[in-house]
Amino acid sequence: MAVRAINRNEYRPAEELYDVTKDPWEMNNLVDSPEHQGVLKELREALDAWMKQQNDPGPSLDVPVRQ
Repeated sequence: MAVRAINRNEYRPAEELYDVTKDPWEMNNLVDSPEHQGVLKELREALDAWMKQQNDPGPSLDVPVRQ
């Protein structure tokens, strides 16, 4: 169980989407769920707009993730 918890925090997917009301421990990533694609699209668009407003170039300046 401890190894699973460590791996869950060390190796995170590129995108995560949780229903924190039904899943407060964020165990079920809904990013691939067909019924949540509309919400995911809205969130991606909001993030893109915010990044443009902030002049954030995106991943090109991010620190590489340890794998």
